[in-house]
Amino acid sequence: MNLQFLPLAALLGVASFAGSHAAPKLDPAGVWLVEDATARVRIEHCGQPADKICGYLVWAKDPGQGVDALDTKNPDPKKQGRPVVGAQLILGLAPEEEDHAGSLYNAENGKMYDVKVWRTDATHLILKGCVMKYLCQSQTCTKVDDVAPGQLDGPTDGVDGPRADAEWASAPIKVSSAHKMKH
Repeated sequence: MNLQFLPLAALLGVASFAGSHAAPKLDPAGVWLVEDATARVRIEHCGQPADKICGYLVWAKDPGQGVDALDTKNPDPKKQGRPVVGAQLILGLAPEEEDHAGSLYNAENGKMYDVKVWRTDATHLILKGCVMKYLCQSQTCTKVDDVAPGQLDGPTDGVDGPRADAEWASAPIKVSSAHKMKH
């Protein structure tokens, strides 16, 4: 995986989306394999109350680059030493009539982009990112239920899980005894 293009290229891809998404809104929570199969993003409910969605990079195809790569271009100096894998990339998207909309963080350049997320069916999710609301790219992600080697599969802010940005962190999560025995 080329980190110069992670995660924006992994999340936004190069395909353009030319359809309508007028179907009833489906819950986007789950783990999603990006279109080029180089990354997995976990999307879950967040915020207080948990009416928004957040997303975390939980796996990169090339762990030699992905796990060890640091978020050095982050404008927040406190976040520049964090690994990119495990970082929060989708920031509190608010529910809208047909999708969720908000911001996506791009570790490649340290910038934020407008993003919309919606499911088309039980196994597919569309991520549409825009710069200045006119230059947009979309990609279709596929839901995955397995855990890839090296994937962060623990609860957010828990053991072996991704880390929420402070403004989206929830109350401490109680780790089940089954998860404790697994590790």
